[in-house]
This record gives sequence, C-alpha cells and structure tokens, in this order.
Amino acid sequence: QHRTATSERERLEQERRSRMARLREENEQEERQLSGFENEHKQLQEEQEAAMMNNLDDLSPEEQMQRLMGFSGFDSTKDKAVEDNQKKCSTGSSSKEQGKKISTIHESQRRFQSTVG
Repeated sequence: QHRTATSERERLEQERRSRMARLREENEQEERQLSGFENEHKQLQEEQEAAMMNNLDDLSPEEQMQRLMGFSGFDSTKDKAVEDNQKKCSTGSSSKEQGKKISTIHESQRRFQSTVG
C-alpha cells in the first residue's frame, strides 16, 4: 500500500510538472507576441510623430505649440448644446435636500403608523 501511495504521488508530481512546463511555454509565447505588438505600435507612433514634425513648417508658432503638446484635436463646448446636458436635468444640492426631506417625511409616517396600527 505504501508503494502504491508513493507511485500515485510521483504520478501526480509528474503531471503537475508537465502542466507547469506547458503553462510556462504558453506564457513565454504570449510575451513574445505582446513584445511584437509593442514594437509595431512604437514604430507606428514614431512614423506619426515624424509626419507631424514635417507638417509643422506650414503652421503658425501657436498652432505648432498646440500640435506638439497634443491639443490640436480638441474643440470647446462653449456656447454649444451638449447632448448629456439636454437629456438629463441637473442634480444640485437643492434636489438632494428635497430628497432628504421626502425620506424623512416617509420615515415619520411609518413610525406613526406603526404606533397607531
């Protein structure tokens, strides 16, 4: 019986080592794949930056600075209707206070009903 338990343990240990080796290989394969994606992304980013630098000559100094700092693609919402603001009402402190008052009234009514009923 001792020999059977020992052989069972050895078999389980061998299976565990096999699984760990397979998982290590899968992990290394994923790491290689991810590093390839990172290199491609870095190369693309460098190409985009080079293209942007070539196009700076045609811009004013202010536009050049905006582009270099990454502000060239933004737009303001000043004097424009914003969709979220049009669909939802504002929830300032007054509406919160109103909600507290209503819940306090309901709680008072429940207490009163429990003492009367």
